[in-house]
Amino acid sequence: MATFVLALFGLGMAHGFGADHVVAGATLVARRGAFGAFGVALRFAIGHIAVCLPLAVLAAATGTLVPERAAFVLEALGGLALVALGLFTLRDLRTETASAAQPAGARSPLFFGGLFALGGVRAVLLTVAPAAASRTVIMAAALVGLFGLGVFLSTLICAAFSARLLESARLRRLVPWTAAVARRAS
Repeated sequence: MATFVLALFGLGMAHGFGADHVVAGATLVARRGAFGAFGVALRFAIGHIAVCLPLAVLAAATGTLVPERAAFVLEALGGLALVALGLFTLRDLRTETASAAQPAGARSPLFFGGLFALGGVRAVLLTVAPAAASRTVIMAAALVGLFGLGVFLSTLICAAFSARLLESARLRRLVPWTAAVARRAS
């Protein structure tokens, strides 16, 4: 059981180091600076857990998983969220101002953490399938929590690194657009 627990935590870490999470973390922390990395990572992971936990509990209670067709739609929604986040950032870089007409939650790590969780919810539920098969709700919740802790730590590492990189004076000289991001972060 200890090996399974460590493996699930490791899967959460690996999941958080995925390209979509790295890009989202870097984008969300760009305006907050290095000191904001902890809060971004924490809220992003809470958003992930807030979506996965109820579904894992439901799967454990009913013994069912998200249908494959529904998972495809949810993954597409997660992809669209990443595109939207990128478009918001490009717009802000072009105008160098944050838009007052920005939708509520558009920059929220909690909001995007939840949206991104939708894309991988079937995979997470498959990892807690042993608990779902035995219909152990508490075990399913604990496993999702471990997965979420792994996501939190990997997002924190990526977000902190990205923030430090964006704040780097040398990078600002090499890539001029990072100066606009750094000005807004300070």
